[in-house]
Amino acid sequence: MPTRFLAIPFVVFGAIAFYWASAYDADYAIWIIPVVAVLATLYVLGPQINWWIWQRYPPDMTPGFRMLLEQHHAYYQSLDAGARREFRRRVFLFTQGQEFMPQAFEEVPEDIKVMIAAGAVQLTFGKDEFLFPAFEAIVVYPHPFPSPQYPDHWHGSELYEPDGVLLFSSEHLVRAFIQPQLYLSLPLYEYARVYRLAYPSLKPPPEEAYTWEQLSLLSGFSTEAIHHWVGLDEVDRFGVASALFFSQPAAFAQVLPEVYKALVVYYNQDPARPPQSLSR
Repeated sequence: MPTRFLAIPFVVFGAIAFYWASAYDADYAIWIIPVVAVLATLYVLGPQINWWIWQRYPPDMTPGFRMLLEQHHAYYQSLDAGARREFRRRVFLFTQGQEFMPQAFEEVPEDIKVMIAAGAVQLTFGKDEFLFPAFEAIVVYPHPFPSPQYPDHWHGSELYEPDGVLLFSSEHLVRAFIQPQLYLSLPLYEYARVYRLAYPSLKPPPEEAYTWEQLSLLSGFSTEAIHHWVGLDEVDRFGVASALFFSQPAAFAQVLPEVYKALVVYYNQDPARPPQSLSR
């Protein structure tokens, strides 16, 4: 955290002032007051200060997480060097801007955070704004879970709009990230639904323009398999269509060309030809 490094010289100076006041002259103790004030400010305003610094000087992702994208994220692989830097910048900032709440384990693993962020960033890569301030709480379970809204369903993800909360099963996240041809991306699915709520003035193509049978044809997933994967009786057809639009653009454009064109306008990008050279 940047504020931790900013605090180091003040901690050192405060320790010196305390030593001099104890060993030589009590008047030196007056210098402890501004040190305490600065440290208190860094503590209280730490998140805002960190965010201000990160927006201007974001650290790059570690080699391990970069390799995760390079090996398993087809959209990232299709970007040029400048756009890849911007994608990594957004992924980092997204992970720092969310409140991750682990369930059944102590911390949400960093690679799981990256998998969630990569879906959200991919979906919003055609826009300057890539965060959703009304949906910054993310609950992560290690496996499918029931919830207060669906106590009888062990499901893989959920969007609870009243509290701005998204819930994910890390088991589902890992499987879909490593084998996207076999599993639907739940981050793309859920953040498409968040996107629709965040931009109500934008009009997606009507759901009547595409059927479950067409989505099944282009994806290779049966309707039953999609419902079983999400784990709920009611699955958002728009969310599924958006996830497939981003994960399987060639097949989507072939099976549903008019819907594909409408989604290109809606998301302000063509996933078959992602934006390039978005260096910041």
